[in-house]
Amino acid sequence: MTTISTGRRRIRDRLRNNWIDIGAIAVAGILFASGWPTLFEIYDTMSPVAAPVVAAAMFLPVALARFNPLLGWVIVIVTAIAVPLLWDNTETYTYPWHPGQLIALLVLLFAVAVRMSPAVTLIVVGVTSGAALVFMPGMDGRGWMTGFFFLGFAGYLVQRLVSSRRQLADQTARTRVERELRAGLEEKARIARDLHDVVAHHMSLVVVAAQTAPYRHAEISDPVRAEFDTIAETARTALDEVRGILGVLRTDEVAAPLAPQPGLAELDDLVEAARRAGVEVSVAVEGIVRPVDASTGLAAYRCVQEALANAGRHAPGQPVAVSIGYGLTELTIRVTNPMATSPVDTGTTGGHGVRGMSDRIGALGGVVSAGPVERDGRWVFGVLAHLPIAPVVGAAAAGL
Repeated sequence: MTTISTGRRRIRDRLRNNWIDIGAIAVAGILFASGWPTLFEIYDTMSPVAAPVVAAAMFLPVALARFNPLLGWVIVIVTAIAVPLLWDNTETYTYPWHPGQLIALLVLLFAVAVRMSPAVTLIVVGVTSGAALVFMPGMDGRGWMTGFFFLGFAGYLVQRLVSSRRQLADQTARTRVERELRAGLEEKARIARDLHDVVAHHMSLVVVAAQTAPYRHAEISDPVRAEFDTIAETARTALDEVRGILGVLRTDEVAAPLAPQPGLAELDDLVEAARRAGVEVSVAVEGIVRPVDASTGLAAYRCVQEALANAGRHAPGQPVAVSIGYGLTELTIRVTNPMATSPVDTGTTGGHGVRGMSDRIGALGGVVSAGPVERDGRWVFGVLAHLPIAPVVGAAAAGL
């Protein structure tokens, strides 16, 4: 979603900039077309050869309002100073500057204030105001000077507004990315803790079985007894290394839970808790129910837990169907619920929980898919997971 929103914002900015460029070019063209013929009514000594050049210098720099407003202002202000010195006004026009030239100055001064630094803006406003004081008749120069300062200040305020909004958008994007990264790290840390508990359980069985084997089987020889001691020592070392890795993966000071990890046997309690929370849940079991290893049971439990949480969060009041299928070599988990609106309206793409399910089940060699699907004209959000079923090795298998 972050990438899509950024792309849309860039497209909107590009379209807005294109319209600004088109508008600036259109204004420059209108000023040039209307100002060139009227130059002779203002400056009676201007020659027909110089008129188009002067008109171009007066009006066309408006097209630079977005690309390089400072260069455009320099060209216009130079003509504003040079033209009154080179050509005399007619008797009917007392202002030193063409009306279109005043428009160009105002547009470019405002553009400089919006796009350039406050120091540059202050210099531009000062030079423009000084030219107005020198060339404008009577008290008009002071009035125009005041107007130029107010216009420069307004442009500065617009610049600060745009800058603050851009900074806010960037900060919001960074916060969103950091939140996503933190959520991913927290989910991976939880997976690591869960896997640690499962591995620790099995490794502890190996240690116990290896240490008690010489007592349970008195007829074994000394070399076999030494072999069992080596197995026990190796298992203890592996268990210590797993605990060390878990300590590195932890991102907080919260201790790992000491309660036994849940499995398929706790699904009934999970479903009942969801029903008490107001979620309508139906459960169907397919195939021959049989024990599965702790890793698969934990992954299946977490998958259903996350799916029920998402259903209650994103589709409140909608029924949820949970299906547990026992196959020959894999366990199939399917959770579906109707969506209140289409995924286009809600922007449903799956969040960190789905990513955590994928990581957890993928670590066991399974696969999971989640997303909206259209069925019979209605949108349904479904989670489908396939987990391999490994042989259960317990105390009985170890001979305890």
